[in-house]
Amino acid sequence: MMQELAVRRHGGLGVTSFVIGILAIVVDVAIFGIAGYLKQSGQQTPTVNMIVGSCILLLLGVCLLGLGLGIAGAADRTSKKIFPVFGIIICTIVFLATGALVGVGIWMVRQGVG
Repeated sequence: MMQELAVRRHGGLGVTSFVIGILAIVVDVAIFGIAGYLKQSGQQTPTVNMIVGSCILLLLGVCLLGLGLGIAGAADRTSKKIFPVFGIIICTIVFLATGALVGVGIWMVRQGVG
C-alpha cells in the first residue's frame, strides 16, 4: 500500500485574513486622507465627523475580524501558515496604528492644536 502524502495548501481563513489586512490598509489611508481633506477645505461638520468616526469604528471591527480569522487559520494544522501569520501581523498593525492616530487626534483637539 502506498501512503498518500498530505499536501498542505493555503487555507481559506488565512488568505481571507491577509486580504482583509491589505484592504484595511487601503481603507485606513483613504479614511484619514478624506478626513484631512475635509478639515483643510473647511467642509468639516458634526455630521461629517460622525460619518468618519463610524467608518473608523467599522474599520477597527473589520480588523478584529481579520485578526480572528488569522488566528483560526494559524491554528488549522492542515494548511500552510504564511497567509494567516501575515494577516495577523497586518491586521494588528492597522488596528494599533488607527488607534494611535485617533488618540493623537483627540490629544490635539484637547490641546487646541487641531
